[in-house]
Amino acid sequence: MIAEGRAARPNDFTTAPVEQPKSHGPLANCPFCRGNEHQTPRELAQRTDDQDNWQVRVVPNKYPAVSLEPPVCESESSELHRGEVAAGTHEVIIDSPRHLRDWTELPVDSISEVLRVYADRLRHAYEHLNLPAALIFKNVGVQGGASLEHVHTQMMAFPFVPETLDQELQAAVDYKSRNMKCLYCEIIADELTHRRRLVHENDHYLAFCAYAGRQPYESWILPKKHAGSFTDFAEPAALAETLRAVIVRISGILPAPAYNLILHTAPMGDPRSDTFHWHWELIPRSTSLAGLEWGGGVFINSISPERAARTLLEINI
Repeated sequence: MIAEGRAARPNDFTTAPVEQPKSHGPLANCPFCRGNEHQTPRELAQRTDDQDNWQVRVVPNKYPAVSLEPPVCESESSELHRGEVAAGTHEVIIDSPRHLRDWTELPVDSISEVLRVYADRLRHAYEHLNLPAALIFKNVGVQGGASLEHVHTQMMAFPFVPETLDQELQAAVDYKSRNMKCLYCEIIADELTHRRRLVHENDHYLAFCAYAGRQPYESWILPKKHAGSFTDFAEPAALAETLRAVIVRISGILPAPAYNLILHTAPMGDPRSDTFHWHWELIPRSTSLAGLEWGGGVFINSISPERAARTLLEINI
């Protein structure tokens, strides 16, 4: 629901966002800073520079939500109550050895390297762990669910397709069966034609404010060329430039914003995957979820996507 009048309602609990001082040097109590590698589990993979210093590091999550060796499921199993073990893998990708908050402080070439690592870890989960579906996501800021400030990403891979991804896959299949075209390619063509919600574009990628965004300034980033799986993504520098540009623009509107950046990519071996179009969803967390969202699954957005796009385009990057 787009309800722009909601932005003017009074709020006894509003507090100004506090911008944390930037500290690019290593912090003794941060497990992700260079020099503190002993504070994390042993790395699963890493990318190094010419001096053999790591630039991107992948480690198991120390407090995983899923595991390749999950505990025995204690839930009862019946028609009313069903339980399964929490199988899967939960990894942390440390995007930089420096103590940075988010990608606004990283150059495009560093973000490009991180994106390549994402694709590598997806392939590893699919091909070596036999886990067919995965989510890659960044939680930034306290409202975004982050427990550590240091710039990092998480990947969770599962033996099943998560519900939201499953619904998106089915919607893509249904649209293709009715129209003989890719749903997401049609969305891209419409956004490029009308350009009312377009936020950023280069030769290979585009970003636009979501037509039915759940939060103000929610933006989607897609490849112009159809591709179902992020493992096949191309032009990493162009994607890195697009993602960084959108985050910089949002940071110009919402100082030190909290947000979630989530990759939706087709599962391995799913017959519906050819109809899918991988994409990133960037969801700023500027408003809280309350009764209507939790009780009705209805989200109220106080800024129309057209107005949000115009505002973002005014930010110099």
